[in-house]
Amino acid sequence: MGGQNSGRKSGSRVKKIIYLDGKMYKECRGPFCKGKPVLIEKMQNSYCKECFSEIRKGYKKDFFKYKIREVKNLAKKREMRKRICPVDKSISVLVKKQLEKQKGYCFYSGVKMENEINNIESWSVDRRNYKKGYVKGNIVICTNLTNKVKGIFEHSVYTGLNILENQYPVDKARSTMVSIFKEIINQVRLGNYSNNS
Repeated sequence: MGGQNSGRKSGSRVKKIIYLDGKMYKECRGPFCKGKPVLIEKMQNSYCKECFSEIRKGYKKDFFKYKIREVKNLAKKREMRKRICPVDKSISVLVKKQLEKQKGYCFYSGVKMENEINNIESWSVDRRNYKKGYVKGNIVICTNLTNKVKGIFEHSVYTGLNILENQYPVDKARSTMVSIFKEIINQVRLGNYSNNS
């Protein structure tokens, strides 16, 4: 955690930058370096490139474990931004059951999902209602790409609704938002948003 005069924000988990001989260094938390300062150009997030490569090998061996860890890390990041995002204690079991139920296909698109890091068609855990956490009844499995697009869409809805609620009563704002998105969905069906039109 960032303490007084640490060079980090309070609550920050990012390692402090160290200056040696006019060059910037950062502590690597990886399996080889274990806190040793490394030139910042050779860093990838909190790890040097060699340690990060070793960590990725572990992810490739156990992709499921990697994705569960990702869920927990995303929830922590949200909580650091003051957004409550609970994670069910049995998240591994819930995700495993949902994967089996969906038989490896994306909940939203029906696309067959992969088990690869940095693949847009790899599976990810989605919160159906983004205001709730990774809890029973609120998670589905979808491709990374679909999850990303859904997140952009939700952000747009949230932003648009806030703008409308500042001008209209809540019920009017919500009904206006529904009308807007019904029209957008209709235009998508007609192919009017396609790059191929």
